[in-house]
Amino acid sequence: MTDKIVLFDGWCNLCGRTIRFIQKYDRSHQLSFIPIQSEKGQELIESFQLDPIETDSVIYFEKDISYIKSEAFFRIANNLGGFFKMMAVFRILPQKFSDWIYDVIAKNRYNWFGKKEVCMIISRQTKQPETLSGPSSKLH
Repeated sequence: MTDKIVLFDGWCNLCGRTIRFIQKYDRSHQLSFIPIQSEKGQELIESFQLDPIETDSVIYFEKDISYIKSEAFFRIANNLGGFFKMMAVFRILPQKFSDWIYDVIAKNRYNWFGKKEVCMIISRQTKQPETLSGPSSKLH
């Protein structure tokens, strides 16, 4: 596993589409993806002592440091390189404002984009899907 990990909400349609998009453009294959609801996702949340209520959509880990909300978004975009590095221009906005925008989207993601009953993500290493059934996570 790489030292760059994207932890995401496996039940969220928006998050799932975003992860597939990131996988498509992560040409150097430097990012790993783990659903928050998975055992490994829960272990990461506990080991970094993160608040599951504050971090229930996307968390980015790089070299033993965790990033949440807009900072996670900007760091993931930067890793994709090319055009996506241009997203850094939005860092001129105060982080409080960027996080507020992130929070509005995160809070409404199920209403706007829907929620899955099964989480599936394809591992780059094994080419096999990881499946989690039923959105019974305590994170929601």
